[in-house]
Amino acid sequence: MQEHPALRIALFGALDALAAADPPAAARALTGSGLPVGMHTRFPHLRMCVTVPPAGDRLARFHELLRTAGVSPHADTSVLRTALSLVWDGVLPTGQEASLLLNELGSDLHQAAGTRNILIEAALAAPPDDPDVPALAVDLLRSFSTELRPDQRPALLLLEFAGLLGTSGEGENWVGHVLALRDGTTQPVPDGVLRRVSDALAERLLATSVPESELYALARSGEPQLLAAYERAARSSAVGDRLRVSPTYVATCYCAWTAWSGGDPAWDETCAALLTKVLRPIVKALPAEDVAAVEAALERARRGKLESFRAWNRPGALGRLAGRLSGRGRRAEQGPVYPGDVEPPSRGGRR
Repeated sequence: MQEHPALRIALFGALDALAAADPPAAARALTGSGLPVGMHTRFPHLRMCVTVPPAGDRLARFHELLRTAGVSPHADTSVLRTALSLVWDGVLPTGQEASLLLNELGSDLHQAAGTRNILIEAALAAPPDDPDVPALAVDLLRSFSTELRPDQRPALLLLEFAGLLGTSGEGENWVGHVLALRDGTTQPVPDGVLRRVSDALAERLLATSVPESELYALARSGEPQLLAAYERAARSSAVGDRLRVSPTYVATCYCAWTAWSGGDPAWDETCAALLTKVLRPIVKALPAEDVAAVEAALERARRGKLESFRAWNRPGALGRLAGRLSGRGRRAEQGPVYPGDVEPPSRGGRR
C-alpha cells in the first residue's frame, strides 16, 4: 500500500465507514493489525478503532480516544458516538460518568450526535444502589426538557424525588406523589427506578421524625411494592441496630406498627410481621431501664399507647396482638429471613 497511496486511501475510507457503523466490531477485527493510520489526519473512526486504549478509567479512555480521532466532536459529532461505543461496549455509563459526559460536552452536542438516549438509559437502567443517579436525573430533566418522551419524564422525576427525600426539597404527600408519577404514564416505569424510589421512601418513613399523614398514606395505600420496601427496610440491620440503642426509636416504631389496625389487610400483615420478627426480640432483650425509657416515651407520645405496649410486652401477648393485626387468630406464618432477623444481643443496655 505504500506504493499505491490512492488504493490505501480508498481502503482506509472504506474501513473508516465500517468503523463508524459498528465501532466495537471494527476494533475487535483491527486490534493489532498495525494499519499505518497515523500517517493520515483523516479517518477518525478507523484511527480510534485501531488504537483503543487498554482497560482503565473509562472517562480517561474516552478523552484519549477523542484526541486520537484528531477531530473535535463539535466539528464531527459522529466521533462522539464512536468513542462512546468503544469505551462503553455493551454497558451503560454509571450515574457519575453520564453526568460528567453531559456536563462536559453539553446537551446540544449529545442531541446532535444522537447520544442523548444513552445518557437517559444510563439513569433509567441504573442499579438501585448507584448514588449518583438522582443527580443525573436532575441534569437530564434540565438539559432535555422538551426532548424527553412521555414515558421517560415520569421515571426521571421519580429518580429526582428519590434524591429529594430527607432533604428540604421533599415537600409533602410523598406516597401520593410517587403513585401519581408511577401511574401517570402509559408505559411501565422501569423496575430499578421503582425499587430505588420505594426504598428511599421506606427509609424516610422509618426516620425518627415522620409526619403522621405520610405514614397513614402508606398504610391506606395497600401498595404491595411500597409495603414490601417498608418491611424490607424495617428488617434491615441498620434499623435493628438503632432499635437496640434507642428506646425513643423503639417507641416510635411501636406507635407506627400498631397504628390504623384494621384499615387495610396488607398494612396489618406488614405490621404483624414487624412486631413479631423485628420489635419483639429486641424489646425482650432490653434491660429494665431501657424498657422504662420506652414506656416514658410512649406515655408522652399519645393516649393509650403505654397500656397497649405493656399488654403487648407481657409473655404470651404477642400472638394475640399479631393475630388481631393480621386478621387471623394465630401467628403469621414464617416469612423470608432478612438481614435484621437475628438473635438479639445479650442484655447490656444502651451503647
